[in-house]
Amino acid sequence: MNPSRPTSRRRFLRIVGLAALTSSAGRALPAAGVRPWTWQGVVLGADASIQIHGLPESTSRRLTRSCFKELRRCERIFSLYEPESAVCRLNRAGRLPDPPPELVDILKEARAYGERTGGAFDVSVQPLWTFLRDHHAREPGAEPSPQGLREVLDKVDYRAIRISTRLAEFARPGMAITLNGIAQGWITDRVTDYLRREGVSSTLVNIGEYRALGGHPEQRPWQLGVSGSAGPDAPLDILPLENAALAVSGGHGHPFAEHALAHHLVDPRTGRCRPAGRTVAVVAPTATEADALSTACAVVDDRDARRFATRSSVRLQIYS
Repeated sequence: MNPSRPTSRRRFLRIVGLAALTSSAGRALPAAGVRPWTWQGVVLGADASIQIHGLPESTSRRLTRSCFKELRRCERIFSLYEPESAVCRLNRAGRLPDPPPELVDILKEARAYGERTGGAFDVSVQPLWTFLRDHHAREPGAEPSPQGLREVLDKVDYRAIRISTRLAEFARPGMAITLNGIAQGWITDRVTDYLRREGVSSTLVNIGEYRALGGHPEQRPWQLGVSGSAGPDAPLDILPLENAALAVSGGHGHPFAEHALAHHLVDPRTGRCRPAGRTVAVVAPTATEADALSTACAVVDDRDARRFATRSSVRLQIYS
């Protein structure tokens, strides 16, 4: 488990809601006659926001208060940095009796994405992440020893996570998980689905990943700018989003060393990274799928990334 909180990759790779930011400046929407409501905060180390259109402010306030309570509850389950979170307790002890149902659900989802990507997505990558971070802190730019890499890779295997409603357990010593490649999407879906059940038909939810219900209230898709290493003021692309989710991954958000092949997005099977300047964007029906697949596509070559996208029927954009 990481002893200190790194800067979130989403702060560097955040998707800039160009049209959304314009529309949320406080002017009335002609169709609904009410002002849009925006909540902003930080969840799991990432900037978060919820925009609700077409409802009275009192209703929007009530809904976002409920969302905020749920966000904090989920954070206490999934966080790597709250010592008593379910994830931290599992990582410390290697087993967790009576795991929260949310943890059971997300680990089952994570296993499914591990299978779909041949292990390119693997929540048990945390020991490898820690090993590489510490190695590059000691020896910046130097390759880790093959033996050291082999030893830590033996601790990485999503199939060695045993999960049931009664017990979450690691089958090998030294294992640990991180949900940073799926939790933001999972929570985004949870909030979005709640808002839909409450009658919201036009919203853009960003809990580290974006998901839209409906289109923009001005009768067009939301327009989201994808930022890369040059930052949000120089977007790589502008993608339309309507009744779908969008996630972006790239290595330049959290480098381990100065050179371009040592950063936080590492292939769990090999310990290798793609060039830091490479960015991938995935548009999918749910934020969970977009989050997991963007993580997997970021650690493999372009051919395998396109194969994952075709197999899952999602839209993939690769920027090098």
